[in-house]
Amino acid sequence: MAVTVTTQALARLRADILAARLAPGAGLPLKVLQHRYAVGLTPLREALTVLSGSGLVVAEGNGRGFRVAPASRADFEDVALSRRRLEGMAMRLSITAGDRHWRQQIETTRARFAGVRALVGDNRPIDEAWEERHRRFHFALISACGSPALLDFCRQLFDRFDRYRRIAIPTKSMMA
Repeated sequence: MAVTVTTQALARLRADILAARLAPGAGLPLKVLQHRYAVGLTPLREALTVLSGSGLVVAEGNGRGFRVAPASRADFEDVALSRRRLEGMAMRLSITAGDRHWRQQIETTRARFAGVRALVGDNRPIDEAWEERHRRFHFALISACGSPALLDFCRQLFDRFDRYRRIAIPTKSMMA
């Protein structure tokens, strides 16, 4: 897949939203974002539109711009319950369909995650390496479900749940 200016802007915006560097409900003024990410208006709008489709950004009415999706207890509870249900379904399907390659993939991602988790230790900040390996391990577990659509929904819910986790634990400590 070719890396475009839009995909770069999308990745950076998504990372800033998930890490709570852009607060829930915060306005996303295009001029500020253009400067922050050094991109033009078109790729920025495209990235924001994609993020609005995944529930991380909301488009304001009448073309007035975008905001980071607000956070609420009700939304968190809905996201958590939906994630449990869909990932549970994906896990059951993966267990049924999984083969030796799937089991090896799980063991490899588990070992990589355990290695970076050991480096974090008690009461030390969780960094982006931990976050990425944590995500990879979760998706290795459900990767054999046989449904790209189900995996896509699981990714969206994982992102939305992860954002709540990062908002709730601002120090990102393992002891939280």
